[in-house]
Amino acid sequence: MNLVDGQSKEIKTKENSLSTNQSTVILLDKGIDTTCMESCIAINTIYEGIIRLDERKKIIFTNERINELLGFSASELRSKPLKWLFSDIKNKAAHRPVGNILDPKKGKKGVTLETNLRSKNGVPVSVLFSINPVINSGGIKEYIAIVTDIRRLQQAHEKTKNLLHAEKISVLGHLSASIAHEINNPLSYLILDIDRQDGILKKDLNLFKSKLSEKLTEKERSRFSSLLVELQELSDSTKTGLKKIAEIVSAVKSYSRLEDSPLKEEISLEKTLDTALKLVYSKTKNRIIIIREYTFDIPKIRTNGGRLAQVALNMIVNSIQAIPDKGKITVRTFVKNNPKSIGFEIVDTGVGIPENVKNHIFNPYFTTKKDGTGLGLAIAKNIIDELNGTLTCNSEEGKGTTMTVFIPIKK
Repeated sequence: MNLVDGQSKEIKTKENSLSTNQSTVILLDKGIDTTCMESCIAINTIYEGIIRLDERKKIIFTNERINELLGFSASELRSKPLKWLFSDIKNKAAHRPVGNILDPKKGKKGVTLETNLRSKNGVPVSVLFSINPVINSGGIKEYIAIVTDIRRLQQAHEKTKNLLHAEKISVLGHLSASIAHEINNPLSYLILDIDRQDGILKKDLNLFKSKLSEKLTEKERSRFSSLLVELQELSDSTKTGLKKIAEIVSAVKSYSRLEDSPLKEEISLEKTLDTALKLVYSKTKNRIIIIREYTFDIPKIRTNGGRLAQVALNMIVNSIQAIPDKGKITVRTFVKNNPKSIGFEIVDTGVGIPENVKNHIFNPYFTTKKDGTGLGLAIAKNIIDELNGTLTCNSEEGKGTTMTVFIPIKK
């Protein structure tokens, strides 16, 4: 077919225009690829985990951070429903806000909460979980969840709380020493007065009884004798109680010296252990039998008695807490000749320590108790280490625990 010149020029012009538009489209497409690549790099390098879910709340995308955090690959997480991330968490009430997201009638509002997500190794991961719907004119299009690992923040918070608790205990220790000092003086006078009263009962009243016996009837003499016996028993009981208070006050004063002075002194291991036992008497009476098995002529050691008492006290308190009902604690001392050292052990009939816990009991801030600080045994281990000694634990779950201390004797 033959074309006139005008038609030929018009076709060439349109071809050139088409070629130019195609180049523009190719360049635009390259620009989109570059932008997408940059966005993907940014999404995969930020600290927060990102999860995209479709309108049915099924996972369609996860960034590298969330994969690393939970231990699952992107393919393992893809198509999983949102509730699957929380399905191994027992506390349903704590995750009610997430339940609201799962409810189509309540799912148009974003939610932010501290929670735990499941991980591949089975250990829940503490996170700050924030999820929001993406809404267009047609309704909810998808959901975006931002996940922040808060485990280190929680650990720091826990350590701060434990340090504050330790400081509080320290302040209470100094306060206890002051109170013990204030109690000690009037207590000493009371004990002296009871001793004096006891002397009067034994000497003067008996003399008075012999003088009056001739003037009293048989019934009056019997009544008077009963009164004297009763007074003597009351005096003995009061004296015993006051001496027990004096022992506790003395133990508190001795224990409170633990950080007051770096000076070392000749310490009797038996007296140190007795000091610790007196401080826990109220927690053991009528419930736990205390058995003392002390070696005769055990050498004294030169150290800070208060710090050694703290070691014994922490060990005994742990044993008491390990006995839920009734039981027995044996406190035993011994001498070891090679190398020359003295030692003691606390043996209880408590619940024992699980194998997965045993290796961590001397770690600072590690605790399995609700109100524990995780510092008691860590401090005890540190004190014994400073003495170049050893503190070991042997425990069998369900049968009891033995904590053993060896301290070398310096020549």
